[in-house]
Amino acid sequence: MRIFVVIVVVAVTASVGSSRQADPELTLLRDQLDESTRSILKGASSVKTLRIKGPKSDDTTNESIRGYPIFATGSKLDDTDVRELVNILVGDALPVSGSRCPFAPAVAFQIADTEGKSVDALFCFACDVMELGSSARHNFRSVRGRVLKLAKKGLPDDLSIQELPSQKR
Repeated sequence: MRIFVVIVVVAVTASVGSSRQADPELTLLRDQLDESTRSILKGASSVKTLRIKGPKSDDTTNESIRGYPIFATGSKLDDTDVRELVNILVGDALPVSGSRCPFAPAVAFQIADTEGKSVDALFCFACDVMELGSSARHNFRSVRGRVLKLAKKGLPDDLSIQELPSQKR
């Protein structure tokens, strides 16, 4: 009798484990990063904060980041904040987003290493979805307050960013 129970528990556990791996909702950002992005994040030495606005534009006459027009360049984050952003991106469980919200990022963080290589992290606070480099879009609702704190530090004069709530209502 005990052997049967153990086999059933093992079979159920294996089934649940394999379904989690196959579920794209549970694919974490850190598991999707290419080697170049991982290297930049590991050696991150500076982060520039940019105020952007969607939708993407094909207009090449204005400065943009990944097709989104740049409206303002904020301040660079200090070393502690650089580490905080990197920890959020690779240390927290940020699942793939299933949001149907049109992605319209408001803030971009341009993360650079000591060699000047960089990767862009774009954040949409309307739907709490972000992109990092070429990864899929990920939900950052669980760390929204932490990300918003960094955005507010980097863009202290932007009232629309300053007025955003730490938690969505």
